[in-house]
Amino acid sequence: MLNSDAINIPIWKPTTDGVFTTKIGWETLRMKSGKPPWISSVWFAGNNPTHALTTWKALKQKLSTKDRLIKMGAVIDPICPLCKSAAESIDHLFFKCSYSAWLWKSILWRNGHHRAKNQSLLAEEDWLRHHSKGKGQATVAFKLCFSSLIHNIWMERNRRICESSEKHKRLVLNQILTEISIKMNGLKIKDKISPRNISTATNLKYKHIPDDPSSRYCSWSPPNEDELKLNSDASLDSLGGGLGGLIRDNEGMIKNLFSINVDRKEIYELELQAIERGIVLALSMNCLKLWIESDSKLAVDIILGIETFISIRAGSSNVNNKNATCGLSYGIRGAVGIDGLEMGDEGVDSDGGKISKT
Repeated sequence: MLNSDAINIPIWKPTTDGVFTTKIGWETLRMKSGKPPWISSVWFAGNNPTHALTTWKALKQKLSTKDRLIKMGAVIDPICPLCKSAAESIDHLFFKCSYSAWLWKSILWRNGHHRAKNQSLLAEEDWLRHHSKGKGQATVAFKLCFSSLIHNIWMERNRRICESSEKHKRLVLNQILTEISIKMNGLKIKDKISPRNISTATNLKYKHIPDDPSSRYCSWSPPNEDELKLNSDASLDSLGGGLGGLIRDNEGMIKNLFSINVDRKEIYELELQAIERGIVLALSMNCLKLWIESDSKLAVDIILGIETFISIRAGSSNVNNKNATCGLSYGIRGAVGIDGLEMGDEGVDSDGGKISKT
């Protein structure tokens, strides 16, 4: 029997206490289904969230490929911008396109696998899932490669359509390998990774192509077996500066790295700070033989005593070690290409001078 004197109170029936929450409201309205089998290849600890989102959209067939846009009424060229030989679709883009197929096979080879013929994206993911079980370093690296590969292929596709610029497939591969190497270096995983695996496969040969005809091929040269190699760099803009470096072994595997923002100074000071910080980091790793390579000729000349217009504190307490030995070289950096591919303007080193040769 209704009581006309009582206050009306709304009650949300799906809950036991009658209180409405947005969570319960969403759970009541949404259509529920089981988890897809590929979820472990997308959402796992250590994956880049941006890469995971792109991979999730691709596996759900939700990326705005040209075939989908045409079905929505868009009047566009249906040809794939990567291979320029077939209509674009999800299954073509991943990995029946000759451009993406080469990248996928390169990733597979670096993880110790080979596929005679690529199938649909879902079929390739299913194969990946059955060949990357467990939570070891090799498994995580393989899954990171798959996710990074899909994201970088999609970004290259968008770059060609929206910006009318193209990146050679070897440069895309190098970007993927570098991303995974840095990512794996920051993950705490107990087991060892195979030397053939992705983390040691980042040593690609580059060609620097300025206008100067005296330029020639250059590549990253590994140190000796009992040595490590530091490559340092610094940058400067109107807001401040930054410096960083990589320490790698003779197989090209990243052993340590650093990157920090610093107050605005002269560029040669930042280059010298980057070298000093790299030496300190190497000594903390008990490294007694270190090869140092910098793209700043001025910094190298200052250390070698060729340039003497500033004083350098020798024997600093945080870098002094009588048992340690260092080698020093000047390497070039700038606009690069691979296998003779021209890649734009002339390179400029961090001291503002044009680079033409090592």
